[in-house]
Order: sequence, then structure tokens, then C-alpha cells
Amino acid sequence: AYEIASCLVGSEMCIRDSNMSYLMGWNKENFDTIEMNEDFITHLKNKGYRVINNNCLEEKSFNKYDLIIMNPPFEFAKEHLEHCLKLLKPNGTIISIMPKTFATKEREFLDSNDLGVLYLEDSSFKNSCTNVATCIVNN
Repeated sequence: AYEIASCLVGSEMCIRDSNMSYLMGWNKENFDTIEMNEDFITHLKNKGYRVINNNCLEEKSFNKYDLIIMNPPFEFAKEHLEHCLKLLKPNGTIISIMPKTFATKEREFLDSNDLGVLYLEDSSFKNSCTNVATCIVNN
């Protein structure tokens, strides 16, 4: 994901999970972060990041983005992905961490939106105290 993003420096980006923007160390002016957690919002604003305090599903931004990277709540994964696809510019890129089960349950949705799946090792997020099997969905 970082290599893709580094090719788009200067493009408009939207980061659904604000932790990603902070950890990647990207230029703060190049993207919006959408975050609901007040502690994360305060921390990011103190670091100079542009934060939209909102639920992604309620975001009615007129902005369109070249790149959207997200780690949505898994119980609303499809809803978040559907919504964020509408926020992409033509030929934009979306990258989303999803539960592995999403790829099998939503195969028709993925195919109809030309989205591919990269399956991750089951222990990929072990250091984050979760053993949920995940995949990356992207176009």
C-alpha cells in the first residue's frame, strides 16, 4: 500500500483509519483522515493532521479522492466499501483491510466492482492483539 501511495504524493487521499496516516508518516496536507474516536482526533490534530470528525458512512464530502485506504469496522465492511467507492475519482485506487470471510460471502459484489483480493496470513495482525483472518481488497 505504501508504494502505491508514494506514487500519488500530491494527489487527494482519504485515510479511513487515521492510525495508518500517522504510522506511514505521509505529508499531512495531502490527505483527509476520517475518525470518530475523540482521543485519536485530538492526538492527530495536535500533530497537525487534517481530521474530519465523522463516521465514514455519514461523510457527505464533495471531495473525490485518488486514493482511499481503509480499515473499516468489519461488521459494516460492505457498507463502508460501497460508500467509499463513491468517493473515488475515476481511475482512483481503493485499498481496504477486510475479514477473509468477506471475500467469499461478497464475491459477486467484488466482481461487479472489479475488486481483487489478496489473502493475508492468519497471524498478520497478531501483534495488534487480534487473530482475525484478513484480506486486502483493492482495485
